[in-house]
Amino acid sequence: MADIKDETIYVEEASSEKDVSMDDQRRGAELFEHERQLTLLQVFKTYPRILVLALAACSAGLLFGYDNIVNGASISLPSFLLYFGAMTPDHKPYLPSIWTSLWTAMSQLLQALGGLIAGFVADRIGRKYTIIGFSVISAAGVAVQFVATTRGVLLAGKMINGLAIGSILAVATTWASEIAPLRLRAPIQSAIVLFTVLMQAMGLVAIRMHVTILEPYAFRTVFAIQWVFCGLTGLLFFLVPESPTWLILKDRLPAAKRSVRIMYGASNHPEARFAHIHHEVQNELLAQRSTGAGTFIDLYRGSNLKRTLTIHLLFFGVGLAGASFLAQSIYFLIIAGLPPINSFDVSCGGFALAIFTIIASNLLICWQNTTLTSISYVITAELSSYRLRSKSQAIAIMSNAITTWLFNFVVPYMYNVDSGNLGARTGFVFAGASLVLFAASWFVVPDLKDFATDEVDWLYERKIEVRRFGEYTDGRAKQGAATLALEKTRSGGA
Repeated sequence: MADIKDETIYVEEASSEKDVSMDDQRRGAELFEHERQLTLLQVFKTYPRILVLALAACSAGLLFGYDNIVNGASISLPSFLLYFGAMTPDHKPYLPSIWTSLWTAMSQLLQALGGLIAGFVADRIGRKYTIIGFSVISAAGVAVQFVATTRGVLLAGKMINGLAIGSILAVATTWASEIAPLRLRAPIQSAIVLFTVLMQAMGLVAIRMHVTILEPYAFRTVFAIQWVFCGLTGLLFFLVPESPTWLILKDRLPAAKRSVRIMYGASNHPEARFAHIHHEVQNELLAQRSTGAGTFIDLYRGSNLKRTLTIHLLFFGVGLAGASFLAQSIYFLIIAGLPPINSFDVSCGGFALAIFTIIASNLLICWQNTTLTSISYVITAELSSYRLRSKSQAIAIMSNAITTWLFNFVVPYMYNVDSGNLGARTGFVFAGASLVLFAASWFVVPDLKDFATDEVDWLYERKIEVRRFGEYTDGRAKQGAATLALEKTRSGGA
């Protein structure tokens, strides 16, 4: 209790708000420490409202997952090949490498730009209204794709939608990390990825249903389904509360209290939980007072540099592991000679899994999606400080998008018949790259389980080796974070 007392005294000195009582601060700290010891099932029972609210962020995963799979797999539809493709001398349809690369890659590049823009917009107008606005832009991008009759117009539609989706995912993951208690941050971030993967599977099913249709309405219907998900995301974020962290940063405390009450319920100590969130944000405000407002440049300064480079590695690693190659596997199988309908059966995990190699390839796809991709989002959400969280999430989405853009652009030139023509040997390139990723991640990717945000700050500021982070769950990180907070208080008041 001595540590808690020190922290609450610090908050009393640092806070400019008199209505945050010391009793609430103390009770909030006690609840926080108690919840560190809860099992995952107990945490789910304690926060049912937050689990329901988190479905809004998961809807952003649905939107992102469907767009990603449609962006890569729709080019394999026979109707699409006949409408936008060209013919070989022996009258076989194919897509020119340049357009295959542009359609699959430029959307990712605009996702990176969207992640950058979203960081500024969300800090200014809030998380929920940023997502609502970009949901409208996403619907406009889908409309352009739906009416496209030329390759260039289709590219423009994909780029508009990519800009919107990159922004939505960046802000949705930020919002989710800010509303989630410590023990729910990782499960909610993983759930967003799970919904993304599930939607990719459902997207493949939707595309598979239109394989035998050769009329243009087949691929247009696949595009039109995206309206459902951008509408759903916009509607859900219209209904959920704004992030209390953002509201506190903007000194809108009454609104922040209302958000916390909605999130936790009147019987789940909302005043104490608000006081604890207020305390943590005050630490960030003191840091901001001494170092200035958080900027993208700050991500590459001091102890933040290593954290930001870790984020870059996590998402570059998804590309190194061959995610772009897997995303284009349907078209790859078609040009390798497998009939289109059987190619979709392979990716959907359908009845064509009689051959062992096909079973193995689908298991590998599932493993890659549920491990490397999922963990990247989880760790990114826990690495950042409150002050730089929206910008860290923006950098994460940008890293993911730029990496996907790079590999989506390059990979078709590796296996396509009019370019490198590596065929199945392309897999060996990513096997070697994965070994490099394994070695690098061993030294720089931390295990942040059970660490609060201020404790992660302390671990990085003290330059502790990431492989030793687990040794500091014995209370040293907590004590160190409290000491660091007091140091910031004195320097801020000096």
